[in-house]
Amino acid sequence: MSRPVLLVLVCLSLFLVLFPLAVGKPGLPTHLKADEAAYYLMSLSLARDHDLRCETKDLHRLYDEFPVDVRNLILSSPDGWKTVYFAKPYVYSLLAMPFAALFGANGMVAFNMALLLLAVALATVYLSRFNPGWLAALYAGGFFFLSHAFAYVFWIQPEVFNLTAITLALYLGFHVPSESLPATGLGRFLRRVTAGSLRPAWSGAALALAVYNKPPYLLLAVPLVGAQILRRRFRAAGTWAAGMALMGLILAGLAVMWTGHPTAYLGMARRGVMVTTPLSMPIAEVAAPPGVTPPNTAGWDWIMQLAPYGTFSALTEDIQYFLWGRHVGILLYAPFLLFSLVLFLRHARGSLERWLLLASALGVGVYFMLFITFNWHGGGGFVGNRYFVSVIPAFIFLVTRIDPPWLTALAYAAGGLLMGPLVFTPFGAPVPFPTLQAHTRSLPFRWFPLEMSLRGNIPGYRGTSAGGASFVGREDLFRRVRDEMWCVGATTVEFAMLAPGKLDTAVFRVRDLARGNRVELRLGNARHVLDFGDVPPEGETRDVEFQPGPGYKLRTDYEAQRTLYTLTVKTSTGEKPAWRSSGRDNFYLGAVVTYLGTRADLDKDIYAVKWGAMEVPATAVAGRPFTVLTRLSNASREVWPGAGAAHVNLSYHWFDAADKPIGSAALRTPIGHEVRPAGVVAIAQTVVAPEQPGRYTLAVEPILENVRWFSERRPDIAYRTVVEVTAVPPGAAPVADGGAPGAGHRARRDTDEAETPGPRDDESGGD
Repeated sequence: MSRPVLLVLVCLSLFLVLFPLAVGKPGLPTHLKADEAAYYLMSLSLARDHDLRCETKDLHRLYDEFPVDVRNLILSSPDGWKTVYFAKPYVYSLLAMPFAALFGANGMVAFNMALLLLAVALATVYLSRFNPGWLAALYAGGFFFLSHAFAYVFWIQPEVFNLTAITLALYLGFHVPSESLPATGLGRFLRRVTAGSLRPAWSGAALALAVYNKPPYLLLAVPLVGAQILRRRFRAAGTWAAGMALMGLILAGLAVMWTGHPTAYLGMARRGVMVTTPLSMPIAEVAAPPGVTPPNTAGWDWIMQLAPYGTFSALTEDIQYFLWGRHVGILLYAPFLLFSLVLFLRHARGSLERWLLLASALGVGVYFMLFITFNWHGGGGFVGNRYFVSVIPAFIFLVTRIDPPWLTALAYAAGGLLMGPLVFTPFGAPVPFPTLQAHTRSLPFRWFPLEMSLRGNIPGYRGTSAGGASFVGREDLFRRVRDEMWCVGATTVEFAMLAPGKLDTAVFRVRDLARGNRVELRLGNARHVLDFGDVPPEGETRDVEFQPGPGYKLRTDYEAQRTLYTLTVKTSTGEKPAWRSSGRDNFYLGAVVTYLGTRADLDKDIYAVKWGAMEVPATAVAGRPFTVLTRLSNASREVWPGAGAAHVNLSYHWFDAADKPIGSAALRTPIGHEVRPAGVVAIAQTVVAPEQPGRYTLAVEPILENVRWFSERRPDIAYRTVVEVTAVPPGAAPVADGGAPGAGHRARRDTDEAETPGPRDDESGGD
């Protein structure tokens, strides 16, 4: 490598290592994420107390630097929480200890950056064996820095540490020392470390550092030992195993010295706790009966399962997300991997040891998908695939010749499109509903599938259910108001719709409040365009019916099969109505979309009622609510739905002496559950009397909300009785509209108020 190129690399390295010392932590969201608190406090405890115990003085150190509550401090105890230890592997915190002692959390970030630069240097030396030095450095730098590994530099967690340990292990296992290395500087150091009979032992020891943190990384031993066996270096294979075993014993021995156990994952109860004050420990001692040992929870139970949680269908679904899911896909979050595979197949496909390396790396991902189906991407705190980011160095050791060189330019272009937003905002972007996954809101990521099997663990999304289907969408683009989806105006809002099976039809109700709005809806293969003109203040409502096509069969709840459709709502403009419950004008509403169900469901003949003994007061006070004890049963052959936009409520009509309807808004009294054929309902129903005194007829009947009254199908279905409405007594206190005396039941008008949503803080989970 020429001196100018080397000088450029040194200057860039100095900049990258030093600038983390001047940045603020923890970034957005403004709390320590995932397991950062445990790793940081372990470094400080080792530096100042020379132990791994968690005490109130450790909590004071946390608040001295980060005066915010900690959501997920992982702690453990061997004796019912009399003695409390940090419940994470200590090796990363131990090696980062000098940096934490000198510079606090920023020192650990600088340590991470130095580790990533070491990985780049090792990859550069390896690639220089087959390519010009400048090209090797260019490719290695892009490989690591244009990936989510760069984002994890700014996490006080061991992802970059594990990545560098694996890089070192593979470098020592796959790189043949070259005599062309310079005899001074880095070349002399690398020649001394990588040459000689102990070189395999160093490789095994390096991998042991990562395996101690995440045991599934042990699969990478297969190509490393296999490389020695394929070269008939059986002694070297034994040396490699001995080096790994010795390092493992050293790490376990130090853990026993500090905690009495070889690892934080075995033999101790573990718990994630929230810390809201540095004055007291967040876990109280658990009293155990005399002679009884408090129960412990083995932290590796998810690794040591005899059978996986998932199924074959679950695995096949997760594999596609593992490759190109918008939040966790490795080809999106490490674009150079695809180009490395191309170069491997072009120039090194005859290398059996590299095939073993590829199989072992992918095996790590499959292992996580099989054994922690709900969490294989890294849990509540993740960017890309947090568990797999440490394994991406395996792909650079698949590469030999970088030919044609212009593939490097294509890789950088892909990195700019996909990783640019993440690289330039590694602490998180200040966006509405801030989340570590804000970069996925940009256009390239929206082309890729939403990970429906992980939807409950992906921050920034919210779900709603209606008509037997569920909908998941970005929480910055829609609000859930009962069974309605309020979509932001002048944009495209995307929902993942999960239905129990293939939909022959799907009926939606669309309400618009904005003048001149154009609403385009797509569901599967079907499309509807609605042009709204001047709409009344309460809005204009239209129903649309889709024939969406076959959809995509999806496993979402372990063994359950559902059908996935994509619903998009595109509006040309919007309106800003005040939230009715708070009066705040804070939402730009494009359209209100409600899923009513399939046409077959809406056309079911549920409109048969058998009335029981009704208790209706003979008199009522004008404009005041009163209670009717309503008893009825479902006389149809179909189930009355109790949830969703189209569900059955109880309501009523008033008729005057001439049997003309009184046009006042009628209260709804929810039944609250589905009613099967012959099922009986007995409920205290709230009714509001007409405003003017007189003799009226009260007609009580059910209504299938958003569809029709029962009397529209069977005109004589209502229970009718005469009520004498009297004037309000002089001096009587006013009663709030809709209020009801006692009874403990709920009633509402058909124009319920919307609840005001608020942003949520996410990324609090750990592994």
